[in-house]
Parts: sequence; structure tokens; C-alpha cells
Amino acid sequence: MVQSPTRLQILACVWGLVLVLSLIWLHLVALPDISAEGVDKGKDPALPPAREAVEPQAEEILTGHPEPEDELGEDSAETAAPTVPASTESLRKDVEVNSHPLRLRCRPEPTVKNKALQDNTLRPSLQELEADVVVESEVPRTLPGVETRHLHGRLGHFHNGSCCRIHPVPVSKDPKEKLNSYKGYGFHSAVSEARSVDRVQHDFRPSRCKSIAYPCTLPTASVIISFHNEHMVTLVRSLHSVLNHAPAELLQEIIVVDDASALDKVRYTVRDFERLQGELEDYCKALPKVKLVRLKRRRGTMGARMQGAWRATGDVLVFLDSHIEATPGWLEPLLAHVKEDRTSLAMPSTFPITADKLDFAPSNSLAPMSFTWTLGQHGFTRPKTYLTADSPIVAGGHIAVDRAFFLHLGGYDTNMSTYGGEDIETGFKTWMCGGSIKHVACSMIGHIFRSGAVWSGQAFPVSNEEVIRNKHRAAEVWMDEYVELFKVVSPLPMGEEVGDLTARRDLRRKLNCRSFSWYIENVATDHRMLDLTKPRWEIALMNVMTGGCIDTMGETKADKKIGVYPCHLQPVRKSTQALVMSPETGLIKVLRVPGFCLARQGKKVVLQNCKAQATADSSTHWRWIPSPELSSVGRVASESSCMVASHQMTPKSPFALAMEACSSSNKQFWTWLA
Repeated sequence: MVQSPTRLQILACVWGLVLVLSLIWLHLVALPDISAEGVDKGKDPALPPAREAVEPQAEEILTGHPEPEDELGEDSAETAAPTVPASTESLRKDVEVNSHPLRLRCRPEPTVKNKALQDNTLRPSLQELEADVVVESEVPRTLPGVETRHLHGRLGHFHNGSCCRIHPVPVSKDPKEKLNSYKGYGFHSAVSEARSVDRVQHDFRPSRCKSIAYPCTLPTASVIISFHNEHMVTLVRSLHSVLNHAPAELLQEIIVVDDASALDKVRYTVRDFERLQGELEDYCKALPKVKLVRLKRRRGTMGARMQGAWRATGDVLVFLDSHIEATPGWLEPLLAHVKEDRTSLAMPSTFPITADKLDFAPSNSLAPMSFTWTLGQHGFTRPKTYLTADSPIVAGGHIAVDRAFFLHLGGYDTNMSTYGGEDIETGFKTWMCGGSIKHVACSMIGHIFRSGAVWSGQAFPVSNEEVIRNKHRAAEVWMDEYVELFKVVSPLPMGEEVGDLTARRDLRRKLNCRSFSWYIENVATDHRMLDLTKPRWEIALMNVMTGGCIDTMGETKADKKIGVYPCHLQPVRKSTQALVMSPETGLIKVLRVPGFCLARQGKKVVLQNCKAQATADSSTHWRWIPSPELSSVGRVASESSCMVASHQMTPKSPFALAMEACSSSNKQFWTWLA
């Protein structure tokens, strides 16, 4: 006779079954995760997770105030740093990888081998490269003290471990010293010296960015920073921030290019110049992975950057200015984007560091940018919430790009002098020759924007004529028939020549690049296709400099002031921008408000009854004054006054409309959009 199992036996069987299922779950689910994130990536799963950086309070993020350890005139806390045994290289590598919270979580991806691309740059000779002075790092690639906020170890210490090579210096209370502090830099250099070169950069990224798992294997980066007569302490802080927040396994090197800095007693003190010499060299020798290149002769921004690019060995080139501060997690999004598409340039979010107090202002980041017909910059339409978005041109000098692809596109135009115009040329060339430019919101770089509020001089002399000349080089090569429009609104200054364009034009033909009309239609979609062959008299009147159109601003009554508003992408005859001009009668009719025309009233443009306007003195009627070079572009005049638009914020628009004495100002040029 078979006995029934007892209650104790049943419980034992149930617990045994639970144990077996638990072991199966661990084997199938938990252990693969540990392997993928630990053992398979050279990590020890027994190591504790990296210490997460302390998140700043919301108020600190909004105001940009430094942490208490970074008060003006006080040294930052440099003690009690965790150390890594210098003799144990394998342990050092483990700590390097594990020390960055973003690298604890990654996305396995198959390795894709890129095909070789031809270098289309005009490389200098080896003899010319060797003529420049190169100062290399004399320390290991990581230093003791690696942790979350110091991914390359504690920086700025002496060889014996004592702190620090640069100590903060209190700001003078003498108001006269403020002018001297701004002089030559356009920012409060004394405040910069009062802040630690190793100060904390908070994590300002959108919350969604912090949960992204980037590929486990990313390309390596060569960071290139060029400068001419930069403030030494500010430059060193830039280097600290890059090293502190770049994972050691991803940062190949930092190439710092001194574009022939020279003593200028009008703008700088002798002490400032001397610090850029021996002190800077000694400091660079004590920083990991830093190479200082001293150019024998001035090359200009584009030429200096190319000197860095030709010397670089990383997979990706990252160009940064010399008065920036990188923030946590800045590098991985850029490298991940370039890995996904090597033909796409990645542009970080560049936010202001205030010129007076050097506070962070992350809410005012530069976003996707487009161009004006004078080849300036203005904001480009983008989704309300996004992590990447198209940008027709480069906003500033901060980009990450596949090194081989950058050289394949011919690099920067080294015949552009000093600076200016490279953002436009890079945008046109990249998009038209098979690439793209993306604004990557998850990468944030702080940048000191110079201010003329205290000192109105230039950091280093460059004439407006030079900048215009550089833009003409870009326009002549890339803008096709639209170059005639640019020449009208931004003529080449007297005595300036664009120089030889043969190499850049040959490059465009060799790369089989698309037309500028394609670029307007598919990329810079904030612009309309223009028919420049003959003048039109309807339907929207666009100011060439601002890109804004005459708009009733919703007004429907006589004597009401009208303005300029960003042009509608598809103007129709019932829109607030729909106008028709009669060259014979001199009337400009407003189609949205039947019976009303535009009229001059002092320095304003207002609505007026067309019958009253027609019977008024004919000298007050509107005249179209075509430019000599292009009849489809001209001035809109009434007597001796012309319509003028400017970038001036008004209650309803980012532009302002007025009347002023007719002149050659490019603010007075208009054209009709069909």
C-alpha cells in the first residue's frame, strides 16, 4: 500500500523546485548581463560600481553658480583623492573603464570596417611640419586618482604629488583693474584666475540622455584646440575639462596648436605672454595625452586646425575652441553618432559661459543653425524635443568628424585668412558632397562668449574685410548662380582679392557634389528658391540680410504700423505677407486687407487706404531701385528714404522695419519671393 506524502515532504519538493527555477533564471538572464558588462569587456564583476557624480540641485543648474569649493579666491578641494597603484597597469585599465558611469552600460554591436578614403587635402611637406616646435606629455596616459570626476586622474599636481601648479588668485577690488582684466580677451580674465582650473562642470544634459546605452566599442578621438594669444589659465581649464570628462579608452590625444602667439603690449601684459611660454609648456608636459605644437608662422584659425588634423592619429577629429569647458558625458554621444554614420558631422550643444562671472548658462545653448544671404548665421527650425537634428551649417567651431572623411572632403580652406567663413564653407561642402551635419543635444560644451561691454577691442586684430573675403571664397566655389545675390548684398571690399580658387573648384568637381539649388530645396529649407533672372512684383517682399518678409503683423486698420517677420515657407495670396507692387503707379497693395496699401509715415511703414495713397503727392509713392549687378534685387524707396530691416527684437518679431536715408547698406536690399 502506497503512503500519501506528508506535508513536510510536499513543502520540500516545492522549495526544491523554486531553487531549480532560480538557478535557471540566473544562468539565462542575470549571468549574461554580468558577462556582457563585466568579464567580456575586461572588467572585474567583483569590483564595486563606480561612484556616481553628485547631481547639482535644480537651482544650481539654472543659475550656473559654482559649488562651494570653487568660491572666488579659494583653492578647490584637492585632498583625499583615491589613488590607483601606478605599477599595476591592468588594474589601472580596469579602473579607467569602470570609473565612468556611462561606460558601465553599453550596447554590443558588430564591428564594421570602413573602406579607405582618399585624402584630398594639400598636405604640407614633412620638412615644413618638422620646422614647428612640438612639446609632448612626459607623464603616463592616466595619472593616480582616477574616479568619476577625474577620468584621467588628478591633474595639475607636481611630480611629487603635491598640489597645485596653478592656485586661484583673489579678484582685485580696484574697479580700474576690471578694464585691464577684460583687455585683450573680452572676458573677465581675473575671475578666470580666481576659479580653480579643475573646477566642477555639472551635468547639464537632458534627462533622456543619461539613460542612453552607447555602443560598447566606440572610435577614438583626437581633440584639436588651436589658439592665438589665449589667456593661459582659461586654456588650461579647457584642457582639464576635456581630460576629466573623456573616458580614457576613448581619448587618443589632445593636440594644442599655438598659432604663432606674439607679444602685443597694446592688448596684453608681458606677464600674460610669458605665461603662455615656459609655464604653459611645463604644464602640458605634466598633463596626460597633451601635445603642444608651436607654429613658426601665423596660419589663421583654419590653417592652425589643419596643422592639428594632419598630426592626429585618432579615428575621429574633435575641434574645440580654447576657452571652453567640457561637461560630463560630452564625448560619447559625438563618437556614437560618427560611428553610426561616418559621413555625418556631429555638432555639440554649445552653451554660454558668462564673460563677467564665468557662470554657466546652459539654457541658452546654440542649436541647429542656418545662413543668411550675407552668409551670417541664424537659428534653424527644429523639432520641439529631439536628441539629434539637421543643421545646414556649423554653429561655431565645435564639431566631431571622422578623420578620413574630413580629409576626403578637403578639410578646411587654408587660404581663408585669420578666421571667419569656415562655418559656412563646412556646411555647404559637407551637405552638397554626400555628408550631413547633425546637432547632438546630448553633448554639451560650455563656451566663453566675448563681450564688448567693458572693453570694446578685439582679442586679436582682424578686419571685417578679411571676414568678407573669406565668405566670398566660400560663395564663389559653392553657391552657383546665387553667388550673384551674395555679391550684391555683401560686395568684396576695395583692395581685397579672393585668391586662387582652382584647388577648391577642382575638389568640388572631383567629389561630384550636388548643386546649391539642391541644398536650398533639401537642407536649408528655411530659404525659398529664388528666380534671380528677372524682377518680380509679388507675392512676398524679403529683406536679403535678415531673411524676413514685410508682414502686416495682423493689422487691418489705417495708420497702423507694420513690420518684418520670418518669411512663410509657402506664401499664399491671403497670407499676412502677400503684397503686389505696381512699378507704374508706385503702389504696394496688401492682398490680405483689400483696399489698403503700404505708406511711409515718418520713419515708419503703415497701412493706408489705397485711394488716399494714389491721390497723394507722387513723390511719396514707392520706387524700385534695382542694384546695378542684379535687377531682381534692389531698394524700396519713397522720396529719399528707403525701407530697412534689422535684427532687433520687437514685441511680435525678431526683426524691425523702419525708413532711413537711402545708402549702400545691405540692410536696404530686398527681393520678391514668388
